[in-house]
Amino acid sequence: MVQNFRQQIWDVTNHFLDAFQTAQKMAHQYDYLFPIYYQVSNLRAEGAGTNYAVGGLYAWAALLARRLTGDEHYRDEARRAIEVLGTVPSSRLFHEPQELAYGALAAAELGLRDEATYLLYEELRMFYWCSDPSQKSHDVRGMVQAAASILYPAFKENVEAILPWTGIMKRGLVFEALLRFMDQQRRNNFSFFQECSGNRQGIPMAFVPYENLGTLELGGQTGNVGKEIYGSGEAIWMYLMFEALGRLSDRELMLVNLDLLDTFEAKSFPAHHLNFVVYNPTADVRSATITIPPAEGRKVRLSENGNIVGQSLQVPARAIVQIAAEF
Repeated sequence: MVQNFRQQIWDVTNHFLDAFQTAQKMAHQYDYLFPIYYQVSNLRAEGAGTNYAVGGLYAWAALLARRLTGDEHYRDEARRAIEVLGTVPSSRLFHEPQELAYGALAAAELGLRDEATYLLYEELRMFYWCSDPSQKSHDVRGMVQAAASILYPAFKENVEAILPWTGIMKRGLVFEALLRFMDQQRRNNFSFFQECSGNRQGIPMAFVPYENLGTLELGGQTGNVGKEIYGSGEAIWMYLMFEALGRLSDRELMLVNLDLLDTFEAKSFPAHHLNFVVYNPTADVRSATITIPPAEGRKVRLSENGNIVGQSLQVPARAIVQIAAEF
């Protein structure tokens, strides 16, 4: 069984690297400014549409290839993709928010802080910054338009748009705007699930999220597109980000795990050294006790900036605190 598992890992790795070679041919053919549609047989662009932002996802894939192989040319590919993406004006960075998020993550990994910040700001343009006054049953603040041509927030894109921020913050780029949007999502994304409100009895697929929430542009009809089974996996990412690896007794405070995208082996997950950001979105000083579920009763050593702290935290208003846990 172990041998079969290793073979499967080997096969998946080879498929990924093979697919990346095709992506690299496209990157070189189009000078890292990707078309949105192309002929698979010859990589020739179909139509005049572009998807320049996908260069960010390409850059992160290149860094994954470098980790898998140790080949530095993949890192050079990632750097070139980010350098080109950093020259694209705002008006052309519009397609899918997670592409820009992974681009910012790749830039942070490469030490390109200015490019990472630029891509994050461009991504934030796609978010809902205000409530929709026509909607009484849910709040779209903190959510993101799934793509340039889609006028509603969708659960899958919501989660994928903020997940890379965990790795970006771990690499030292932390600012309050990211945390405020994450906080709104951890509260408002529950609206995609029937099980989280109303009658919880006898609802088929209660924990499969709606494809869409109602917005003013679409007549306020929640769920009229159906449910997105393909987005159910993102519920696991939400759980891992905000609850599974660390919890606070005061739910008004937000605790975010920063290690999720730096785990490459199932046997090492969760690590015995975990990194978190604590954010207090309120105007009051708040206190809470932190628990680390994967420690399973073992002694946990908590530290802030290298200094040992206790399990009880006091977090000033609007404060951001970085915590490490070892067990």
